[in-house]
Amino acid sequence: MSKITHLSFETNLGFTFDRQCASGDTTVYLKFFNRITGVATEPIAANRTNLIVVADKGSEGSPNANYEIMVLGTVGAASGGVSTCTGVIRNVTFSTTAITAGTGKIHQAGGVGGCADVADLWWQVYRVLDGTYATNANNFRVGDETDSDIKFYFQNADATKPYIGYDKTTSAFVYSNDGVSSTGFGTGAGVTGGDGITVTAGDIDVDVTDTTVFVKTSSGAGDENKLAVLDAYGTTAKDFISIVDGGTGADGALNVAASTSLAAGTYNYTTINIAVGQTLTITGTNTPMVMKATGAVTINGTIECRGIVTTPFSSAYGPFVMVESGSALSAVTASSGGTGGVKASTGTGGDGGTSTTASGTPGTGGTAGASPLGAGGNGEGGNNTRGGGGGGGGAGTNGNGTAGTASGASDNGGAGGAGRTGDVAAQGCGGGGGGGRLAGNGGIGGAGGAGGTISGNGGNGGNSGATGGNGGAGGAGGASGSTSTGVGGNGGDGYTTGGAGGVGGASGTATIVGGAGGNGGKSKTGTGGAGGIGGIGNTSGVGGTGGNGGDGYTGGVGGAGGTGGNVNRGGHGGTGGAGSSGSTPLVIFSNSTITLAATAVINAQGGDGGAGGGGGSGGANTYVGGNGGLGGAGGNGSDVIILCRGALTDNGITINNSGGTGGTGGLALSGSTTTPFGNRGVNGKNGRDGKKIISRLL
Repeated sequence: MSKITHLSFETNLGFTFDRQCASGDTTVYLKFFNRITGVATEPIAANRTNLIVVADKGSEGSPNANYEIMVLGTVGAASGGVSTCTGVIRNVTFSTTAITAGTGKIHQAGGVGGCADVADLWWQVYRVLDGTYATNANNFRVGDETDSDIKFYFQNADATKPYIGYDKTTSAFVYSNDGVSSTGFGTGAGVTGGDGITVTAGDIDVDVTDTTVFVKTSSGAGDENKLAVLDAYGTTAKDFISIVDGGTGADGALNVAASTSLAAGTYNYTTINIAVGQTLTITGTNTPMVMKATGAVTINGTIECRGIVTTPFSSAYGPFVMVESGSALSAVTASSGGTGGVKASTGTGGDGGTSTTASGTPGTGGTAGASPLGAGGNGEGGNNTRGGGGGGGGAGTNGNGTAGTASGASDNGGAGGAGRTGDVAAQGCGGGGGGGRLAGNGGIGGAGGAGGTISGNGGNGGNSGATGGNGGAGGAGGASGSTSTGVGGNGGDGYTTGGAGGVGGASGTATIVGGAGGNGGKSKTGTGGAGGIGGIGNTSGVGGTGGNGGDGYTGGVGGAGGTGGNVNRGGHGGTGGAGSSGSTPLVIFSNSTITLAATAVINAQGGDGGAGGGGGSGGANTYVGGNGGLGGAGGNGSDVIILCRGALTDNGITINNSGGTGGTGGLALSGSTTTPFGNRGVNGKNGRDGKKIISRLL
């Protein structure tokens, strides 16, 4: 890009050549004078560089052949009236902004020259362009009067020059900082105020007492009128800030260098650090977990919020109750045995023994009850080296429970004895399974006695140990009772997996309903037990109802309904178990910084509900199939709120707190080809997603 070369002009300045000037000379010797007064003079100091002059111009109508325009590079001070001029450009021609030198002319001593008469006009134009003079007008027009873009470029050292201009396409003014992309100046409408903001003549005032814009965050020093920064989800922690501040630091530093558990509550730490690969499990009752820190918080490992035992884990049957005590079940009273089957006009099954009520010997099985309706004996308790013994079967001589068995450091409960079978009147109920010790499994419930007038119920499975194991399966209900079939026993509650419900007994006569399947046991950390299948209806009997699935991290599947007799409907499927909820809200707040590593994980999701059991097939002739069971409800995810006042560094933490998916409703099966299907079960309700807020205070 060319640029204008600076030239100097001086009005009324004339000169004569002091000596002859050859055509190639670049140094000339001149005597300057005032062309009006004739008095010797010199160029002013500002014009001694690049002074443009005309030599031997001649007169109007009689041009001089030696006419030449010269640019005097430097005019020296006069000595003896003679100024030495150096760096002279000879025989100059002009083309737009370029100055081109030519071959000079010969000038004799005494030859006359001077500055051009129009020099002053050019000098004024130049001073306007270089910003020295104003234009002496209030308007300045640029453009060629066509519909074109117009730009003012700024001639800096950049390859592409910045500019301001007018964009013909948008009919708006634009600017470009890089000479490539441009941005509009705006609509020209100006800026107006709003809540807490006042704009007056370009002055912007902020009212920090305006409660619409500013919200008091906490009672901490310096927290007046501050809001949390928006998180990645476009929300603020406004609704939660009031419950947290930096705390007092009274609980010292929390440094999770090895996996550990911590009861829910409110803690005041100085710093919090969870190492990579380590897990902090939140336990306790349904209480918000609020962790405050006066200093830095660094999370590289895992926070497990699902260790809280919620209402679905409280057992509704059997003596073993999972109290809300956390992932290790540290406050469980005993690893209890299942209760024996109970039914009117039958022999009652004995209860399974516990593994913590010592009998002095390994937990032996209970003895069978005497015929015809004697109760089975209870199993003995374990002695801390064996699980509890299984309960004796009712009303018989061959239904002894078995002893608890050793399985390494943990012990399984013994199986309950079977109820008496084959009596012409009434049968015995199965004994309960013994309780497991530590991580041992609960014992299996004994089967109810079959046959006779009244079939016995199955015994309930024993519960697992306090630190692991599966619940024992419920015993099957007795079949073929002429007036009443047996009900399957309930599965025991398990730390890992709930025990399956026992199968309901099949009916023995034409109009008797098949026995209901037992309910699946609940699970602490895994899947609830499946409900037992309903018993088969005989001839015109209705199929038995399937047992409900047990609640768990993932709900157990409901039991299928039993098949109906030839002229009656199938049994209805059982309801799927409910998925567990995540913990109540987890709140972490730091007065300082929070760093969340890519390896950090927070688990607070709800469990999925179990599928409903399928309806039983209808009879072969005219009756419909049973209805499918309802799907279990998905558990709610819990809220996770992480706030700080200092720098927040989130390198990609994973927060799992979505709600669980409701279980699928059970399928309905058809009856004969001339009858319709039953109704399909309704899907379980999905759990609510928890809120995720990761933010810092302004």
